[in-house]
Amino acid sequence: MKRTILATTALVTCGSMAAADVSLSGSAEIGVAGGSNMKAQVHRDARVSFGMSGETDTGLSFGTSLNLRHAGKYQPSGGVEGAIHISGVFGTLTVGNTDGAFDKAMLEVPAGTSIADNSTGHKGWNGNSGLDAGGEIIRYDYSIGQISLALSTQNGDDNVSLDDDGKDTNASGPVTAAHGIGVGWSGEFAGASLGLGAGHQRSKMENISGASLSVSLANGLGLGVTMSRKAVDGKDNVSHAGAGLSYSLGDVTFAVNGGQTKTGDTNANGVGFAAAYSLGAGATFQIGAGSSKKGDESSNSWSAGIALSF
Repeated sequence: MKRTILATTALVTCGSMAAADVSLSGSAEIGVAGGSNMKAQVHRDARVSFGMSGETDTGLSFGTSLNLRHAGKYQPSGGVEGAIHISGVFGTLTVGNTDGAFDKAMLEVPAGTSIADNSTGHKGWNGNSGLDAGGEIIRYDYSIGQISLALSTQNGDDNVSLDDDGKDTNASGPVTAAHGIGVGWSGEFAGASLGLGAGHQRSKMENISGASLSVSLANGLGLGVTMSRKAVDGKDNVSHAGAGLSYSLGDVTFAVNGGQTKTGDTNANGVGFAAAYSLGAGATFQIGAGSSKKGDESSNSWSAGIALSF
């Protein structure tokens, strides 16, 4: 207890001296998960997020974020991610573990959430990460009214080779340098909130282009569509199309999505479902399921549990 008090005091003192705000938030999940490739087992996941922000007398804003994750034995390994940003009348510059311009502009289809991400873990899902590959990304954002622009570059090594799936062969080494641009628009039309996003990203060996649309209605209904096409030198082109639908009524939310990824003459299809019920005070009961099919192979997954927000 004494260490906690001292640490908190130090943070408050430093924040005061630097005229900056320091925030702390977190989330946790507990439940059960299973599927065709995994026996039913306990699922747990916990994350902590630190945020720091400040502003100069001239109006220059700055900040940083740091996310820590600790997962259970059968979940993806934990780690630390972070990014730094500076904002002003010139726009916003973000450096670190962040989205490239393609991902920033493209809109994901409604998919809901579940503790094991089943609704977004099938082979028909595409999170629009484009050519982002875990390297350090520098992104510039600027908005004019309802229009937003993003430009990005990712540090990397142009000599890295790709496997048949278009992924870096040296997963633990440098990633391929990639540069991107994205444009977005948001507005209202006939009582509906609309969003449009399009982007392009290119590296030495591959490039990807895509477009997306989202619609949100006042009655709680939401839908989205996304399409993209990736060309890889010496490999089969990869195209994707996906759509999603969500509906919220009070404390209950439902979402379903589906998509297809085509690599050459091979199709991979998938559908996902998620439902959530708010228990109040940051607690939500969630269930999710996903199903995939690629050629003669098929798989499915499911989960149920409680997500906590602090």
